[in-house]
Amino acid sequence: MVMNKRPILLWLYSCCLALTLCGLLGCESIVTDASLQYSEKIVISGVLTAGDSLKNIHISRTVAPLDTFSTEKIYVGDAVASITVDGKPYPLELQSLADIDSLYIQNGLVRSLYRVPNLVVEAGKRYALRVEWRGKVATAETFVPEPIEIISARLVPKEVVETVLYMSGGLSQTRTTYASVEVTLRPRPNETYGIAKYETYQYEILPSVFRYRFGQNVPGVTVLGTSAQNGSLLLQKTTDYGYPLHNRYRLYVGCFSFDAAAQSYFRSLRADMPFGTGTLPSILYGEPGRNPEWNIRGDGIGLFVGRSEMAVAEAK
Repeated sequence: MVMNKRPILLWLYSCCLALTLCGLLGCESIVTDASLQYSEKIVISGVLTAGDSLKNIHISRTVAPLDTFSTEKIYVGDAVASITVDGKPYPLELQSLADIDSLYIQNGLVRSLYRVPNLVVEAGKRYALRVEWRGKVATAETFVPEPIEIISARLVPKEVVETVLYMSGGLSQTRTTYASVEVTLRPRPNETYGIAKYETYQYEILPSVFRYRFGQNVPGVTVLGTSAQNGSLLLQKTTDYGYPLHNRYRLYVGCFSFDAAAQSYFRSLRADMPFGTGTLPSILYGEPGRNPEWNIRGDGIGLFVGRSEMAVAEAK
């Protein structure tokens, strides 16, 4: 008898939701009087951002389909892991509670995060990850892109029609004109690009806080295209601001590039939409009905990718 693997995969994906940089899920209920095949996997979630310390590499494990889910059960505190760059291996160590950002702690639950002490991620370099745990081995490689060259950034009007259906059967439509951001940048081979964030300020000079810790859980991260050998690439995103902006305000937009290894992952999550129109789902490891294309090899699943520093421009 051939077993359908899709239910098993989808359940495993739900277990991995605790790895996302957006939050933790509650427990699953126990299913009784059933038997499913299960192969334990190492689960890895890591984004290496140029200029940041090499830390917050989440290493955990899957749990059996008929078991209850909890952060404690997926916690892996004894992995033997290393990252190799420029031919030199660096051992990863488990981060102490004092070294874990509040972003990764929710309801008192702490994730098993790893770091390389005193190592800063550098653009233009390739990083190789190796994780060993209980006889299993998972590996991955990624490239950290150089900073993006933004050619131009501008604001254009975009009308959005919002429809409300009442229980009585009536319809109500509201038309609102928003400020859409269009960013033209200079693409490079083997990279994937996106708009990371946008904000308005009443200052002529961009506050430095705009650049601070932008990418871990910013909602609405948009991946809109991959590079070409020549020419330019246009990114578009509708903001939450009305058009035109109040004359006292200036709007700034931040863009980034991912290693091309992320391209297949993004596409696999938005298979129902043309690549370049969707937003990064809040569920890093998939949604029901989708099979993410991870870049972890061997006895693991997950995503390990490099990301450039954020490039910033004022949209006019």
